Amino acid sequence: MYDFSIGFKTEKLKDYGFKGACVVKEFRNKQDYDACRLELNDEYLLGVRINELRQAREFKNADYITINNPSEKVFRRILDNSLADSVSGLELIKGFDRLHYRKTLLNQVTAKLMSKHRISMVLEFNNLKKAGGLWRAVIWGRMLQNTWICIKKKVPIIIASGARKENELIHSEVLLAFGQLLRMNKGQAKKTLTYVQEKIKNRRQL
Repeated sequence: MYDFSIGFKTEKLKDYGFKGACVVKEFRNKQDYDACRLELNDEYLLGVRINELRQAREFKNADYITINNPSEKVFRRILDNSLADSVSGLELIKGFDRLHYRKTLLNQVTAKLMSKHRISMVLEFNNLKKAGGLWRAVIWGRMLQNTWICIKKKVPIIIASGARKENELIHSEVLLAFGQLLRMNKGQAKKTLTYVQEKIKNRRQL
């Protein structure tokens, strides 16, 4: 199993039940990315969290590209042009939900595009953990809805800790339980920690 969204290299990876991980950061340019890549061993991939569409082209040869909490316009362009490996933070869009409507960019149309281009949805445990009060309930409801849509439309899902420091690391068994709380069966939850990650790792080795 792999933790595919941590912000640092750690010597405790195996203690938390992972055989590999992807360190995901923002970079000013490709030179900074290449320098950071040299510091990581084979247990790690190095991902880029992009904020602008032009960065998708600049970092096209990176191990992994993800965009976090994009605007509706950027999200649609990412999907139409298959510019990233994944999208994270879809549950973080500002504003509260109505009784029968979750405020999220994921719907039947965008999910179909994600499935077509094999763009994964990332669910970071840390986003839920850091939220408090009513906002945590809102995020949880959106995660549940997004998971249901992804399973229905066969969108790849990645569950990750989202840890940015050592004390935010989560054991792989906890992330498996998190997936099951999102109403996945055990097989589906395990797949979120292995399937896409293995595909991306093998792609880098080609």
